[in-house]
Amino acid sequence: MFDEYQVVRLKHSVQGIPAGTLGAVVMVYPGQPPGYEVEFCNGDGVTLAVITLHDEELIAAPDAERRGG
Repeated sequence: MFDEYQVVRLKHSVQGIPAGTLGAVVMVYPGQPPGYEVEFCNGDGVTLAVITLHDEELIAAPDAERRGG
């Protein structure tokens, strides 16, 4: 399970967002399975998409990537 504001990585391409793209969980929908609203931005901070995803579509980003390096 992921938490709000957690940085995650997309496992597979979804809606034109490539696999491996980093995003931030902006909302958690409890349930079985839980759902997550994830915001994906480009390098300038412009939102590319906000997509509802599930656990199997995401992986937690390592701490080093959360700090940007």
